[in-house]
Amino acid sequence: MKKEKNQEIKEFKDKKSINRPTDKFRIGTVAVSKWLNKSKEGNEFNTFTIDISYFDDKTGQYKPASAFSKNQLVNLKLCVDKALISEVKCPD
Repeated sequence: MKKEKNQEIKEFKDKKSINRPTDKFRIGTVAVSKWLNKSKEGNEFNTFTIDISYFDDKTGQYKPASAFSKNQLVNLKLCVDKALISEVKCPD
């Protein structure tokens, strides 16, 4: 049983290390990541995720956030613009 569990953990780590964004557009604490995906039919297409973080003074670490300040919203627009330009250069 222990060997099976270790194998599952290894496979999960392997899959996780393989699944990385093909591109990332970052300004400050805002990032847009571009991911390559495949449909069931085998067609490739891109999807995008938005990541935003804030610095927690209590812990001294960056943490994920779900709300945007005005400056972060401007940075998000710029990151999205860069991601869209990359799609025009390299369409699906």
